Amino acid sequence: MQQLRIFLIILGLTLTSVIYGQWDPQLCPDGPTPIPDPKWRRIPYLFEIMTELISGNELMELSQAFSTVRDAVMLNSRNGPVQFYWYFDTNEQFEVLTVIINQQPIPVCLRQVIGTTSETSVIQANTLFLKPSVLLGYDNRNQINPSWGNQYIGDEILRGIPTNKFKSCFYVPDISATVSATYYISDATKFQAYLPANGSIILKIDVQIRAQNGRQEIYTYNVFRYTPYPSRREQRQALETPEGVYCPNRTSTLVVPQNIPERVSSNSEALITQLNNSILSTHGLYDTQFQFSRFDIWYPDPIGGPNWLHYTEIHDFATGLNYQYNQITHQCSIRNISI
Repeated sequence: MQQLRIFLIILGLTLTSVIYGQWDPQLCPDGPTPIPDPKWRRIPYLFEIMTELISGNELMELSQAFSTVRDAVMLNSRNGPVQFYWYFDTNEQFEVLTVIINQQPIPVCLRQVIGTTSETSVIQANTLFLKPSVLLGYDNRNQINPSWGNQYIGDEILRGIPTNKFKSCFYVPDISATVSATYYISDATKFQAYLPANGSIILKIDVQIRAQNGRQEIYTYNVFRYTPYPSRREQRQALETPEGVYCPNRTSTLVVPQNIPERVSSNSEALITQLNNSILSTHGLYDTQFQFSRFDIWYPDPIGGPNWLHYTEIHDFATGLNYQYNQITHQCSIRNISI
């Protein structure tokens, strides 16, 4: 019987290590808190949060738009604004930043594939700055974290608002780090703000985090606005990369149009990095009945001239001829379509 008891103790410790990872006993001497306290009001699966992130002497503005499929973080620091997007439906991550080319600010989009070793719990890989959503009970792929919880530890007045304090200790597998976080949440029984009845406001999160490799950080999220269930329009706009920003090799999520009519026109724009990140505009006309198509393109002068260039190409499939016309020089050439 004694041997069986020892075996069960060893098995329990082993399972705890597997489930919670190699959490730091110095940072969390009482172990993980896997169950949310009854006083805690669960964070909804759609929200937006605006914060001030303080780490040492550095202050950054950070906001997050969150859903269970996608999320976005907007960061403004002394290095300038950066926007991060995680699309778990296509397993892609985008980083939109601004670079200066010829004294002009140009937005640039960088794409990465989200793989099994990607660090998506943090704002940027190789850092320990957790997304607000991870601190609020969601995992690295925006699903509810079954190993996350907290414990009510008392009340406090913060910014003149009565709050409930909670303590949480949990392990973050994708960055191999232990987290100790303290939450200040408005007391719904004593303070009612812009939220529905019995709703609480997140006011502050103090974070201590230590990775297995010895790195550690201490920082604070001061929350200035928390919006559960934002409108669909706001959510869609916040989770989509900015208009006019081209992300190379991006996976298309739009359905290919079916039953295209016999006569159709289209307009498009593209960012051409080889032309000093200039915008190329096009207009197309297609008519299957008359076996005719026309393609117009406008683009800046590649040698830096002040005027835009305009080029037209016409395919007449009825005659098999291809007309190429320069709208600036008025020169026209005619060739067989096969050439």
